Amino acid sequence: MSGAAVGVLADLGVGGLSLGTATALGAGLGAAAAWFGGQSLAKVRTGGAMDWKGRLLPFFGTGTFLTMGPVKNQRYAWVLLDRALVHARAVRDRSHASRASLSLPATRVTDLPEDLRARLAKALGAILAEASSGVRAETRERFAAGIDAALSR
Repeated sequence: MSGAAVGVLADLGVGGLSLGTATALGAGLGAAAAWFGGQSLAKVRTGGAMDWKGRLLPFFGTGTFLTMGPVKNQRYAWVLLDRALVHARAVRDRSHASRASLSLPATRVTDLPEDLRARLAKALGAILAEASSGVRAETRERFAAGIDAALSR
């Protein structure tokens, strides 16, 4: 959508003399960017039944499944971590008798000290690298220590 919007602005800028060429070009570039950019987020698999590890079993067709993942983009992990920290702090600091609606701050990760963010980034990178083969206990402990430090602030 944004590629087409930029193209429309370019068409309007030349007074419509390009006859919509910029709009078509912008839409095509936007679609290509979404297609190739979306491939980096997760792998998509379709098939029949799945085993307990989430692998597809091709010979046992009990229906059709669409699975996505694992997500390897570290930004996505940071978004989830930020959301979890925001909610954990909001619930922790809230009185159990409060009847007011829960108000959430905009972000939490940016308030963390640089050294703690670096430790969490290293742990998140290790978790994402080990996700397909199983995350080691040492990596989990490092990440848990970082989360504990973030929650105690």
